[in-house]
Amino acid sequence: MKRKTWSQSIAIILALIFCIGSISTFAAGPIEETHVIEEIIDEYVAIILCANVLTLNAGGRLTCGASTDTLPTYTAEVKMELQKQNTNGTWSTIKTWSGSGKAGISLVYDWYVVNGTYRLQLTHTSRTSSGSLVENVIKYSKTVVY
Repeated sequence: MKRKTWSQSIAIILALIFCIGSISTFAAGPIEETHVIEEIIDEYVAIILCANVLTLNAGGRLTCGASTDTLPTYTAEVKMELQKQNTNGTWSTIKTWSGSGKAGISLVYDWYVVNGTYRLQLTHTSRTSSGSLVENVIKYSKTVVY
């Protein structure tokens, strides 16, 4: 069962990456910079995969994506925060998206930005069927500069 979920997750992530590339190339010209981070998790109880993609497209369009997969008996949640680096080096959240799903959730959104340095802060969460928190994992994407 774990192998099937993992395989489905990889398939979804690869499809997401190819779709993002195809849409970006068709709609806004060539992709300027893409960062994909995928981490298969062995040390957690319920979370089996955390992934994110941050793509800088022409015209300042960022494509932001995240995925959290859990074992089948858990609920997966992901909170994706687009952050911009301030002049003093700190980060400010400028947009937040979130979602949940039985055993997995994937999000993809576009957001237009002005000049600056950007990253995603991802909070990957797993819960029991009754809603009790099992795990909460915070990850960051690579940064992109526009």
